[in-house]
Amino acid sequence: MLQRYKLLPEERPRLQFLQALARLKQTDDFQLLVDVLHTAQRSIDRSNRKAAAPEFQWNQGASQFLEELLETIGEAEQMGRDLRKQIERQETPQVGGF
Repeated sequence: MLQRYKLLPEERPRLQFLQALARLKQTDDFQLLVDVLHTAQRSIDRSNRKAAAPEFQWNQGASQFLEELLETIGEAEQMGRDLRKQIERQETPQVGGF
């Protein structure tokens, strides 16, 4: 989602965001928000079964956005770990000549 929408293109701010998101996931209030987003997505998907254009297209876009957002939330810890390793590799000087 972050890459698709070109959000936080710099690695450090993106890492901070992912770490903050991972911390937020541990709170009950944030879990309530995630549950509401899941419910909204299911509701949109159900209403799309009867929708016609242009409502169908709007709902499809909204559902896809929610899917990407929920996926980012779900994978925040792993994405943060991977990005941290990448940053550390870039900042660690190479030792040896080969």
